[in-house]
Amino acid sequence: MGYYSKNLFIQMSNASKLLDNLSNVTVAFALRKLSSTYNGYCIEVRRSSDNATMNIGFTNDVIDIAALSAFVGSNAGFVKTWYDQSGNGNNATQTTATTQPQIYTPSVIYTQRSKPSIFFNGSKTLEITSRPFTGATQLTFLACCNWFTGNTYEMLFTQSDGAGYAGRIEIRRYGTGTNGQFCLGSSTDSNLRIEAITNNKLQYIREFRTSTNENVYVDGNMSSIITASTPASTIGNYPCFIGSRNKAYFLSGHVCEIVICRSDLTALKSEIDLNINSYFTIY
Repeated sequence: MGYYSKNLFIQMSNASKLLDNLSNVTVAFALRKLSSTYNGYCIEVRRSSDNATMNIGFTNDVIDIAALSAFVGSNAGFVKTWYDQSGNGNNATQTTATTQPQIYTPSVIYTQRSKPSIFFNGSKTLEITSRPFTGATQLTFLACCNWFTGNTYEMLFTQSDGAGYAGRIEIRRYGTGTNGQFCLGSSTDSNLRIEAITNNKLQYIREFRTSTNENVYVDGNMSSIITASTPASTIGNYPCFIGSRNKAYFLSGHVCEIVICRSDLTALKSEIDLNINSYFTIY
């Protein structure tokens, strides 16, 4: 895992932010500013010494590390709220202190490829109580994350009850090898698995779902295409979490950002890739 000293962090601002040209953005979680019109906070952090909390904003379009460091100091810092930058108020929250993921270890922020990240240690999760994808038929899923291990069913993002695949969202590891399994409502199982995940490596996942197929890309490369014989099910009204499936099957790894739109943005894939990879330099 990585750390970054507040005195060494330098960020170059992009003239056009990721969300500025996207449509139907439903949730947008990041530790950088994703929208030119977003004026809210980045996270609400809790420090371990006294459980006090503070909202942390942005400076130079990334999380304000100086403010975070000043508040947390030599303690650990945990994420109580990850604010949704889409403007829809679909914040990801965790009120139980022992289940909050960590962003800050004494004196340094967690990072991946020198970019701020949130650490999920295999027992932490954030919930989106609004269940924002209920009824969705088309989706675009974007994430930068890693998995530490290949434990079966380590969940990155879900809106699911675990009782099947049709109408559920499950983005997860599958098995102990390089398998990932990416479901945005398809009723298929085996065709969703791809051999493209590398342990302990920050990776960029992009998936488009239309009424007839799902296309999965990892680090800019086509990894799998699923062509449904019948249109995929609409997403059901199931619990929605980052880092678990309904407080089970927890993620061990880091998450830098997750953006999901209720539309198929295949036509913008080059623009999306350029923005994300210019920031993270993943490939």
